[in-house]
Amino acid sequence: MTSKSNKDIIIIALKLLVICAVVALIVSTVNFITKDRILLNEKQNTAVALTGIFSQDFGGLAFTVEGDEYVIRDNDMIVADCTAAECTLNKDVNALYVIKDAYKIPLFYCVSISPMGFKSQINMLVAVNPDLTVKGVEIVSMSETSGIGTKAQDKAFLSKFSGKTENQASEVDIITGATKTSKPIIEAVANALNQVAVYKSSLGGEQ
Repeated sequence: MTSKSNKDIIIIALKLLVICAVVALIVSTVNFITKDRILLNEKQNTAVALTGIFSQDFGGLAFTVEGDEYVIRDNDMIVADCTAAECTLNKDVNALYVIKDAYKIPLFYCVSISPMGFKSQINMLVAVNPDLTVKGVEIVSMSETSGIGTKAQDKAFLSKFSGKTENQASEVDIITGATKTSKPIIEAVANALNQVAVYKSSLGGEQ
């Protein structure tokens, strides 16, 4: 191999190195710019899911995002707020929220949990009554196979969890043909109920 050939190889390698560095810089810049927007979108989707579960309990009013909290306002007065509790979180749990009324009295609990589905994580909310039964389940976002895995976000399936205890939730039937999506959701609902039970126990069962 001649010195010219060596020089050509070095030049090509340097060009590839520069291209890789530029691409990496572009990707990191785009991620930095869009990070806040993505986070805001996730919060807004969560607010919509919270509204879907709790709206009827608060006169049909909707939750909105205010910083790290979700609140319901009526003529500028906060009639309900949803704030994250400080506690040790179970596997896959993102946050345990306590829903309180205008007098700061705990009414419900809601667990943000993201089990791994067939293709990616399934972001969901599990609302829990004070008696540790399921109030409702909402899918915030998922990227499962359309028409197959996405069947798991249908009301016909999610409504089966209503009123269920932790043990009963674990026994909800999986969806035929969508086992790898519906099974993680079933396990997540039971996991969320356990999360609330442990939290309430840590408080002496008072809240």
